[in-house]
Amino acid sequence: MALSNKKLKYLHRQAERKSPAEIAADLNVPLKVVRAELEKMQGKGEASINRIQRKEKILFWMLASFVFLAPFIVLRDFSNFADAPKKALIQIGGLALFGMWLFQQSRSPRIEIRKCSIYLPLAFVILWAFSSVFWAKDSYSAFIQWAHWAACGLVFFVSYHILDDSRKSNFILGLIFASATLVALLGLAQHIFEVDWVRQIAPPAATFANRNAASQYVVLTFPLGLIFFLAARRNTSIWIVSLAMASICAYLFHTFTRAGWLSVSGEIFLFIIYLAFRHYKLKSALISGGRKLIALGTACVVIILLANFSSQGWSWRGEEALNRFSSLWKGDLPDRNAPEETMVKGEEEYSSVLTRKTIYRNTLEIIKSHPWNGVGLDNFAVHYPASTLSGWQDKEIGLHKHQAKTHNDYLQITAELGAPAVAALICFVIALVRKFPVLFSRKLPENDRDTACACLIGILGLSANAIVSFPMYLAIPPFILAIYAAIFFRILGQENEGKDDKWVWENRKMATPGVILIALILAGWIFWQYRFFRSEYYYNLQSIGLRDRYYKESIHWGLKAQEWNPYRLDVQNYLGRALLKIEDRKGAIEHLERFHKSIPYATYNLYYLALGYKELNEYAKAKPLLDTAINILPDEGRLRDLMGWVYSGLNQPEKALEEFRLAAQLVPRKSNYHYNLGVTAFLLGRYEEAAEALQKSVALKDDYFLARKYLGKTLIQHLDRPEEGIPHLKKAIELSPDGKETQSLRKILEQINKMEP
Repeated sequence: MALSNKKLKYLHRQAERKSPAEIAADLNVPLKVVRAELEKMQGKGEASINRIQRKEKILFWMLASFVFLAPFIVLRDFSNFADAPKKALIQIGGLALFGMWLFQQSRSPRIEIRKCSIYLPLAFVILWAFSSVFWAKDSYSAFIQWAHWAACGLVFFVSYHILDDSRKSNFILGLIFASATLVALLGLAQHIFEVDWVRQIAPPAATFANRNAASQYVVLTFPLGLIFFLAARRNTSIWIVSLAMASICAYLFHTFTRAGWLSVSGEIFLFIIYLAFRHYKLKSALISGGRKLIALGTACVVIILLANFSSQGWSWRGEEALNRFSSLWKGDLPDRNAPEETMVKGEEEYSSVLTRKTIYRNTLEIIKSHPWNGVGLDNFAVHYPASTLSGWQDKEIGLHKHQAKTHNDYLQITAELGAPAVAALICFVIALVRKFPVLFSRKLPENDRDTACACLIGILGLSANAIVSFPMYLAIPPFILAIYAAIFFRILGQENEGKDDKWVWENRKMATPGVILIALILAGWIFWQYRFFRSEYYYNLQSIGLRDRYYKESIHWGLKAQEWNPYRLDVQNYLGRALLKIEDRKGAIEHLERFHKSIPYATYNLYYLALGYKELNEYAKAKPLLDTAINILPDEGRLRDLMGWVYSGLNQPEKALEEFRLAAQLVPRKSNYHYNLGVTAFLLGRYEEAAEALQKSVALKDDYFLARKYLGKTLIQHLDRPEEGIPHLKKAIELSPDGKETQSLRKILEQINKMEP
């Protein structure tokens, strides 16, 4: 009979303190097995066990380091400065941990893999997600996201093996809670003292760039504080945990994320149910001692104080929070086919809640069209614009603003990976539920039950947050979820120890090829991450150059970014746009077409690609691109204006006139659009419409020479209103006294003067 690692460790620790019979009784194994193992511990056997324990310690401290450091990794001079570095650390860490575990197995007497009920659904999801890379339009994005999920799967596997007692599990969970406390303190410092050590996009975001992402980390870690507070016995521990929880709650309040508030409220509710179970079924005290009540009351006061402080001082925010919370139930989605006058107007028209409803309904259109295999991991953004053609018009989409995520992980995973992924998710839920009888059994030690419940509540909190957000596509949530799941299933799987709970291979050399393979993959992935971040650095410079209109510099940095990472598509789009600005149209089209091949419905790329073809006078190529873009964004003035130019180039002036009319109606403050409408109407002989449009153009742009010229000629030569037209011609001459057309304008004025009596 082979002893488990846990029993072997116990035997080794107690060998000099207890007799073999006492150890056999403690472990509930035959005495002869204990004596045989004690004999093995002599000489080489003992040295082997010591080596195993040293390697296990290395593994444990590697995991502890990654767990604590991951939330704080930020690289300022990169475009994705918060999430990408965290993902890189977790991916490298997952490979390193698994490689170290394999190396340990290769040096052990035999290879042992502990069984777990979620191996199959977890492995299936990872393999299926990898398969989707081959049918995804944007294979690069699919592979990058898959790499992170796969790394988190490795973290789960290794954690499940090395976190074999409550002491280790609680230490890891304690590190997670400590890092969450530091994150919260940094977020509070950003909000109250305007600390700017860390770059942010939507403050206070701590080290997560966006406060929504930061709130997801708080949701994951908050239950740990509840359980640590419950288990605390010493005054110091009670007060540290209480104040840490107060800072976390205050920071969560300042993030003003309703999904985070709802998720934490649900976690508190589940914790209260658990307390009631402990009290009435297990006869455990709810909160033992007055010390905890005092600490809890103090924590509540601290939360209230911190929640109402900002850099401007004290300000009561209760009503503001209540209004934001209640806005979840305001409004409904307007019918896309309803008359315009029946639409809801005002600030509530497309709140974040209504936007999410639109996204959800359009995501269902994607699911309907790809029910079995999905569109490919992380390819939702590629297909979403097209879903609005058969679904609901999303007024939050703009020419340069697209929906990147569904804001509901369940819908997004279903859309991207299809029915098989849903089936695997259901299997995971079933495996979780099947552990409930063990979790609430009287046989389970109280400390283990508390730890397992903390992990379970954290998993459920993240599951609730995933209904209205996208935590599984970020760096930290799936990483922490992997550790929670490993601890939960390991604690509740202890009752099966010694009952064929492992797969065992006596030939340990089988692990050696795996060690070599993982070492090569790890080295290659580190090299890839180096290239990735070099590209990220140059891409950041490229985007800044394009934004600030330094087009040649933007092209230079873009080519550098492409050199380091030829698969990144955003670089191609930015290169195309910058090349258009310097009038290298063929070069621009080459890059824009490369982007279009993988992401065919990105309206901003369709616009610039059509613009490039239009400037090359290839109007027939530009038109279908604009047709697609306009179907997605029928109310985008720039698309309508460009389509007007395309119809003009195709010698279809009536259609051009209609498009220019729409552009001017949609963007009435744009002088160019009124000018294009006016000139087209002028060429078609519709002089009244031309004059009206040109008058609007010059009203918006007083120094518009061409608009002044055409308006003056229209009024004088075609509408017989010289008294109105003369000032415009004079202004045109004043604007361009030496221009090529100025002489002809002077002749018109001279003719008018001769005609006067």
